[in-house]
Amino acid sequence: MHNARLLRDLRLRGLVPLMVYIDLDFPVQYGRGVPFSVLFPHLYIGPEENVRTLDLRVLKGLTVQVNGFDVGRMAALEAVIAMADAKRIITVLHRVFGEGEFQSFPIVSVTDTEGVLTWQDS
Repeated sequence: MHNARLLRDLRLRGLVPLMVYIDLDFPVQYGRGVPFSVLFPHLYIGPEENVRTLDLRVLKGLTVQVNGFDVGRMAALEAVIAMADAKRIITVLHRVFGEGEFQSFPIVSVTDTEGVLTWQDS
């Protein structure tokens, strides 16, 4: 999990990010070059990683947004985040549209454990 150590070190220093973003299975070229932010850290989980075995205790008490493409993997990751006792979990399901430099990731649905941001594309 890319940037996990940076987030852990941040939490050990007593700092609390406003929201943690997790990109699940996004192509490497999208986001991994973005500098790590103290207020809005980004974590990246690759397709080769088993989300059920990740240690996500660092997310305890935080608001987390998960972006991904696979409903099953997102549900599994959401369950692990919930077990870590995150304060709020927002999931954003995307689909891949286009190819190469014209590729985009429109949103299909949004769920929110607080119910505020729940939305489904018609």
